[in-house]
Amino acid sequence: MAASTKADIIVDYLVVGAGVSGLSFVDELLTRTSATVLIVDKRDQPGGHWNDSYPYVKLHQPASQYGVESKELASSNIDVHGLNKGLSTLASGPEIISYCTTVMRDRFLPSGRVTFFPSTELLPDGTLREGPSGKIWTVQINKKLVDAAYYSNVIPLKHTRSFEVDQVPIIPPNHLPSRAQDAINFTVVGAGKTGIDTCIWLLERGVDPERIRWIMPADYWYYNRAKFQGLLEFFMDTFTTLVDMYEGIGTATTSRDIALALEKCGVWQRLDPSIEPQQFHAATLAPREVEELRRIPDIVRKGHVTKIDAQKITLTNGTVDVKPNTLFIDCTASCLPDKPSVPVFQPGKIVPQMIRYPLIPFSCAKIAFLESLDWSDDEKNKYATPLRYPKNLDGYILSEAINMENRARENQSPILQRWLAQSRLDVYTKLTTAVRPEDMEKLALLGRMQAAFMAAYQNMPKVVESLQSGAVF
Repeated sequence: MAASTKADIIVDYLVVGAGVSGLSFVDELLTRTSATVLIVDKRDQPGGHWNDSYPYVKLHQPASQYGVESKELASSNIDVHGLNKGLSTLASGPEIISYCTTVMRDRFLPSGRVTFFPSTELLPDGTLREGPSGKIWTVQINKKLVDAAYYSNVIPLKHTRSFEVDQVPIIPPNHLPSRAQDAINFTVVGAGKTGIDTCIWLLERGVDPERIRWIMPADYWYYNRAKFQGLLEFFMDTFTTLVDMYEGIGTATTSRDIALALEKCGVWQRLDPSIEPQQFHAATLAPREVEELRRIPDIVRKGHVTKIDAQKITLTNGTVDVKPNTLFIDCTASCLPDKPSVPVFQPGKIVPQMIRYPLIPFSCAKIAFLESLDWSDDEKNKYATPLRYPKNLDGYILSEAINMENRARENQSPILQRWLAQSRLDVYTKLTTAVRPEDMEKLALLGRMQAAFMAAYQNMPKVVESLQSGAVF
């Protein structure tokens, strides 16, 4: 009888992916358990897709609402200048990479329970291959494999272009700062957050709006960052907005009703007041950013680009001439992974996904907390139904319906309520628990919000039932 071969590494959890999702999961697991963890990532340092992001990228949401539970990404300062003036500080890509490196260096590795293998991938046979050396490692997982890379973002630098290009200069946004001085005109292809960031970067660098052309295949609804601040000084405005939002959902009969209700209470905003968007990707903008984008007069709304050559741009619904000395910036990569939702907790495996819309780090922390409980996978999954980033209104309704169901189940669990009350990343529960018993005005507002949420929660299935089969994710 052959002797058994001992694995090179024995751990409780093998986590694939050292992006913010994986780090958020591991951080909470360290806090709640005595487990040992091996983290592997194909990249050479923590930070996930932020390592490949364009240099002027910034987080959509306030920095205080991002990262891992145990360490703030940034203090809760208010920006005093720029398009985000008066709102919670944002974070740049380099700041997020530095933050992830610090979390690994100062918290994970000193714990003695975390090992990190950079430049390493998990092979189909369950072994690990270390990139530079080619060394193969065998690993024994005592508890679970955690696939924190399941929903890896598609980034502009590495995506495959969907249209033909012939003899024109076209670059990913990563190269714009070094190439901008060589161009007279700029054409930004893509209307998502990357296209928005690129247009704003050009405008903030003093480029005349007349020199910018923006190809927008469709108009989008955008979250209004001013309405989601999560700081005590914004308490009344934040929760008044939530009351108005839930009251609008509570009386809606169609997805369009909800979209217009969200716009009315300031949760959503649109670029062109005369065009009603049908698309929604959860991009978040400050009102000043919307006003800045409205300075661009040359917005092409003729569908998707199919070909660009030196004379014209061909789109699905027409053509436009190419301006002289134009630099094209390809912002068409969809950061939204085209993968189906799967159960989070599976036999021998955890697949972190978004279970609180649209908060990925919080979702992963909550999943780790659930993993720390002595519950079955089925019990854990009751509080962790995954939802997806939508691409249109019907998709948003389906995702929001799951989101509200997850919230309703949280409200019925004393264990989860205690965890949420201390969670740094669940800023709204933290705000509600901070209200003093004598503060009758805030307590009354919270009572209105709870009633409005229940009405919205009870009405949402009727709206879902009214949807056509046009939901896009």
